[in-house]
Amino acid sequence: MGKQGEQREQAFPESPRSRTSLKWVGLASWLLRTLAVAGSLAAVLRANDRSALAQVRAQALASYEKDVIYRRWNSERGGVYVPPTDKTPPNPWLDVPDRDLTTTDGRELTLMNPAYMTRLAHELQRASRATSRAFVLSGPRMPPMTGRPSLSSAWSEVSPRWPRSPTWEASSASA
Repeated sequence: MGKQGEQREQAFPESPRSRTSLKWVGLASWLLRTLAVAGSLAAVLRANDRSALAQVRAQALASYEKDVIYRRWNSERGGVYVPPTDKTPPNPWLDVPDRDLTTTDGRELTLMNPAYMTRLAHELQRASRATSRAFVLSGPRMPPMTGRPSLSSAWSEVSPRWPRSPTWEASSASA
């Protein structure tokens, strides 16, 4: 070392106490930075969860409203007549006089009421997309259309938190 370095050592001698305090300052600095990064990460993850939940709610509400519109459209027309097939069999629970008709040209037709149409549409969706959605009856009238008990309890827990409670209820086939 040069003369200037020696003068410096003599003017500022290094003590064990200064080394210890530097270690504590470094440790405190590292701890503060770590806490800041962890806090920032927690805030980002929380915001991400809220955003994902908001998107899921928006999609569920849009899907629900679409179902309501289709059901309303069907209901306003008194049901819709379709040819009975394996995919659209006559509704065994629909007890109305003109459920099954034969046209003047000999075609057979069966009446689809809104709930049955929605149920068959959801079965078609489930088969084509591998997504599942179920509508749950709070007071079922027809045993084959009851929801799974787990869905009934889940609906009672979730429904108060939705922005708008459903005004109708239906059930899909058990999945």
